Amino acid sequence: MIERLREEIALPVLYISHAIDEVVRLVDHMVLLEGGKVLRYGALGMLMADPELGQWIGR
Repeated sequence: MIERLREEIALPVLYISHAIDEVVRLVDHMVLLEGGKVLRYGALGMLMADPELGQWIGR
């Protein structure tokens, strides 16, 4: 349903998840948190390409 809302209505959504596969499918931008602190934020493509984030995003 969230994916459909995003595509059909272009409704901004704040989505919080521990499941990286869901996040990658649903978001354009991401904030990566650990222990309540922001590790990184930005466009999804930029963050997924960052080799330093491998341990957090399952690479």
